[in-house]
This record gives sequence, C-alpha cells and structure tokens, in this order.
Amino acid sequence: MAASTVKKSHPIRGALYGIILGLGLALMAIGRKIANLDSITPIILVLVGIVIGIIWGMVAPAKKPKGPAPVETLEPAPAAAEEVVEAAEEVAPHQDESNSGDAEGEAGG
Repeated sequence: MAASTVKKSHPIRGALYGIILGLGLALMAIGRKIANLDSITPIILVLVGIVIGIIWGMVAPAKKPKGPAPVETLEPAPAAAEEVVEAAEEVAPHQDESNSGDAEGEAGG
C-alpha cells in the first residue's frame, strides 16, 4: 500500500497574500493615474486581490513533502517497543537490590 500526500488548503493565508496583491495593484493604478484616490477603483482592486488570493490558497498545487514517505510497519508499535526492552535486558540485566546494597557496604566499610 503506497503512502499518499494529504493536500491542505490555506484560504486565510491566501487572503492575507491577496490583500498584499490588491494593495499593490491599487497603488500601481493610482501611480499610473489609472485610478484616483477618491474613486472606488482602488477598493475594488483590493477586493479582487483578496478573492484571487483565497482561490489560489484553496486550489494551489500541494507542496513536495520535505522528507521521505512514511513506511508502514506490519507490527503494531507496542510490540516493537517490547522487543527493544527485551533486547536491552539481554545486554544489561537488572541487578538485585540486595547485591547492590552489599557492594556499597563493602566499599564504604
């Protein structure tokens, strides 16, 4: 079974970038004397930019994943954790508390 990328949309981020786009369009229209500050055209350009940004935030292509695709395991995670604990116990078995207390007593006395 292959891993799939989940596409997430970002309409709020798109709206914020749309505001910047709309303000840029409005300033450019005012600077080139296409629109006046006292007309409704700059407001319409900002609103058009917001709409374009929201649409782009919702339908933009998904980004390429940063890391490799997750690998599906055949075993559940708790079973794998038990194997790690068993392997650690084989390497370093637990000491009895009575033996560790005797060793401290001999070293101190």
